[in-house]
Amino acid sequence: MRAQRRRLRPDRLILPLPGRGDPGVDRRARHDAALLPGRPAARGPAAEVPRWRRPPRGPRPPGGRRRTRSRPSPRSSPYSPGCRLGPPGRALAAGTETTGHEPTVPPAISTAPAPPRPLHPPVTQRDLEAEVAHCVGGVLSPLLANIALSVLDEHVMGPWKPGGTMSSSSRRITRVAKHLPNWRIVRYADDFVVLVRGERHHVETLRTEIGEVLAPLGLRLSQSKTRVVHMAEGFDFLGFHVKWMHKRGTDKCYVYTFIADKPVRELKRKIRALTHRRSQVPFAAVLSRINQILCGWANYFKHAVAKHTFNALRSFVWWRVVNMITYRRRMTWTALRRQFKGPQGWRQIALDGVELFNIAAVAVTRYRWRGLSIPTPWAA
Repeated sequence: MRAQRRRLRPDRLILPLPGRGDPGVDRRARHDAALLPGRPAARGPAAEVPRWRRPPRGPRPPGGRRRTRSRPSPRSSPYSPGCRLGPPGRALAAGTETTGHEPTVPPAISTAPAPPRPLHPPVTQRDLEAEVAHCVGGVLSPLLANIALSVLDEHVMGPWKPGGTMSSSSRRITRVAKHLPNWRIVRYADDFVVLVRGERHHVETLRTEIGEVLAPLGLRLSQSKTRVVHMAEGFDFLGFHVKWMHKRGTDKCYVYTFIADKPVRELKRKIRALTHRRSQVPFAAVLSRINQILCGWANYFKHAVAKHTFNALRSFVWWRVVNMITYRRRMTWTALRRQFKGPQGWRQIALDGVELFNIAAVAVTRYRWRGLSIPTPWAA
């Protein structure tokens, strides 16, 4: 200590501390309760501290805590040392001493019969209905509908078979003269329309008969989708709006097929979702997906009165794409016209090598009248 003192400046202070070998220091005791002030040191300052051991590395439960099995009370357990057994698995008396010639049956080798395992519950009607519900809207839905509704086809189209009351045009005219109805069904999967030539009470009667035919199959008509309307009011079927109306410029009435409002709303919803201004999807991917949707949609509805609808949709899609381009590229209207407008007018929008599909250029072709001469692969 004197040597260390000579090396330091006079304004420095040396504070001596007890070392490892000092008898008054026990570094191993840590915070032992016996070394706290006011408590007697039972083991002394040099008491031995328990040695540290590694904890077991068994699998831990999902909750993070180890759960121990509940131990039965010695008084209630038939396998406790103070319990005498008679027949296997039955306690005779508790609290008596066990003799040497009376064996004790441990739980691991007990001869008591194991309880029977519970059987799986049987399949209920609710489970079957849930399984069938999963098929609705899937690839098997049209097939299941065709199998189930074949009974409906046979009932409604029974008078049209050879020898039936509606099998020939003369018989149908005779029924009209007698104020009897004629009908025919048009069905696609589980959607069908029954066209009736007659009065409203004839339609109501036929509707009741159809409900009775579907009842044994576990089916029923949807109250929200089943309607009784006149052809002049029109009805929606498979995305089309069928209506009987006057032809413009004449006094004759024809049945026209328009595009219903719901498919147009669904198409606009898809276009809005693809052309969001803050979308980070590449322009090529956006235009490719829009072209696929427009091309398939136009090919399905091109046989209806759809020219006006196609022109309106072309304008809607064009403005949605233009607004997306101007926002994402920070373009002004002048820059946009400089890029997409030429001497012949506005050019078709093309970005990253993909050109926007022009739905207004799709040719509209009407179905020609073929009557009952539509070819079918099935023999009559």
